[in-house]
Amino acid sequence: IADNERGKRIVIEIAGQRVSLPPSAENGHLQTTLTLPATALYDANQDGVVAFNAITASDEARRFGGRAQLVGSTGLSIISDIDDTVKITEVTDRRRMLQNTFLLDFQAVPGMADRYRQAIGPDQSLHFVSSSPWQLHTPLQEFLSEAGFPASSMHLKSVRFRDETLFDLFKKGTETKPAVIREILARYPRRSFVLVGDSGEQDPEVYAELLRQHPDQITGAFVRNVTGESRDNERFSRVFKGVEATRWALFEDGHDLRADEAFSSFDPIRASIGDVHRAISSGSLSCEDIVRTYLTRIERLDQSTGLNAIIFSNPNALNRAREIDAALARGEQPGPLYCVPVLLKDNMDTADMPTSGGS
Repeated sequence: IADNERGKRIVIEIAGQRVSLPPSAENGHLQTTLTLPATALYDANQDGVVAFNAITASDEARRFGGRAQLVGSTGLSIISDIDDTVKITEVTDRRRMLQNTFLLDFQAVPGMADRYRQAIGPDQSLHFVSSSPWQLHTPLQEFLSEAGFPASSMHLKSVRFRDETLFDLFKKGTETKPAVIREILARYPRRSFVLVGDSGEQDPEVYAELLRQHPDQITGAFVRNVTGESRDNERFSRVFKGVEATRWALFEDGHDLRADEAFSSFDPIRASIGDVHRAISSGSLSCEDIVRTYLTRIERLDQSTGLNAIIFSNPNALNRAREIDAALARGEQPGPLYCVPVLLKDNMDTADMPTSGGS
């Protein structure tokens, strides 16, 4: 249990700067925005993390350390639940949930730390959004660190035992999580996001609604199936109605969640020629993967809806992509525009596609 105090002033030392923060609120928390020199942050940057120290009083000899995560304006962010997504809690069984929270050592869901480590690179970030209260921050942070999860931001419920916020502890995730996730989306409007949760509480309901509301920013949602439900059952059919089937999936544990597919930072909407070539050269995607992504989008957004903006797709596109992958594997350079999909106006003559040119 934390002793939350209002009106406390704290000074932090970060990137060679000393900054005075505003007074703490009733719950003992404080929030502000700092503007720091880019050169100072660059020098202090250690794998996307900048360490800082908090000084609670001028005569206080102790120093309390923390870490600030650096998140770029573009890239991929994973927004993840904690309980029964990365940590075994068993929230559907009240007795087991209390034991796993207060009596037993925290246990990680098998394979999840490995998957998140594989996914997090220079342009990726991780944000944990949980219904657990801030009073559990320290043990949760220690657990995540010891289990091998990468650095992340933490977004927990703010609860005081002295006022009405205590009742927030019992609110459903559908009442508390959406606002927190929307705040993260708004803070990074140019980033792509993947949502990861579990079926034990309301993550499917929350994520499906966010997928509908933010189709261009949220690329997909992945739900750990702790309830043993089938994908086509009544709940999931109702919850994900209107959401493309390719944008959500169920998984059992980290070993069942392929990081290269689930957490690819490649964004087909905004990708430049350089993005295409970097995705291939890094090994995160093949030329075939990229071409298949665009063909799937054409089928989902154009052909199946009757829009018919794309009259004809090259039936040899995937074969050509495989030839390019084979050439790259041999160390050959196919050309400056290799694996870059091109849309042609119908009246442009081509050697291998039917068009209306010349008619």
